Amino acid sequence: MFCRQWVAQLRGAGREFERRGARVALVTPATPEETREFCSGLRFVCLSDPLREAYQAFGIRRGGLGSVVLHPENLRRGMRAIVEGHRQGRAAGDVWQLPGAFVIDGEGRFRYAHYARRSSDNPPVCELLAALDG
Repeated sequence: MFCRQWVAQLRGAGREFERRGARVALVTPATPEETREFCSGLRFVCLSDPLREAYQAFGIRRGGLGSVVLHPENLRRGMRAIVEGHRQGRAAGDVWQLPGAFVIDGEGRFRYAHYARRSSDNPPVCELLAALDG
């Protein structure tokens, strides 16, 4: 599932995506109800994929203990979030599903693809925007 902090960065860049004529869609492995709750207040399209069909179609793999729970970068980011006052919310969907991010142009061509190596591996929003700039 997406890191809430990353989704907040996407939300903050919403006008930049719109300015470039882009539409943002988030796909979660959670149920429709969990997805609605997670995406409340977002101006993006949010899609629920509890069977992980989109993840499989895009070749996004599932992780294991080393990439989801025990990866040093995940632990570092988790500790930093705690220090900053954030707490882990209730897990939704397939907790082993790794994230991915794609930029697809209006003609259906992939301009950017990011396949996560660990659960906290989301691309910088500036990379997504740069891919839109061509």
